[in-house]
Amino acid sequence: MKKLLCVLAVFAAIVVTVAGTAQAKSYRVVGKCKGDVAGYGWFEADTDLEVEFDDGEIEREYSYLYFYGFLTEVDNQSARITWDDKHVIYREGRYDVAVPYSAGAGLWFKDNSRKNRWIKLCDY
Repeated sequence: MKKLLCVLAVFAAIVVTVAGTAQAKSYRVVGKCKGDVAGYGWFEADTDLEVEFDDGEIEREYSYLYFYGFLTEVDNQSARITWDDKHVIYREGRYDVAVPYSAGAGLWFKDNSRKNRWIKLCDY
């Protein structure tokens, strides 16, 4: 009986370890773009975002965020407020910026002072 319990305990520990490892996923997207947004002016974006998820939560995050023009205040020190299945969303002042970690998701921004909808800045 003790042998059976020991074997079951070891098996359970292996299953938990393997299952936990299998759930961690890492994503990375690097992109640059520039353009103009009506009512805001010009912008340039240079981003490199890598995130690792474990059980639906961000376990590790590396972000290199540089914005110029009307988004100048958004940078590496901006607060991460949430994420979805393709973006991590940062807030600085009145702006939210959705930086993609999934290729093809695009870079988006929203002006919270105007209760604006999300505006796509570029694809990458």
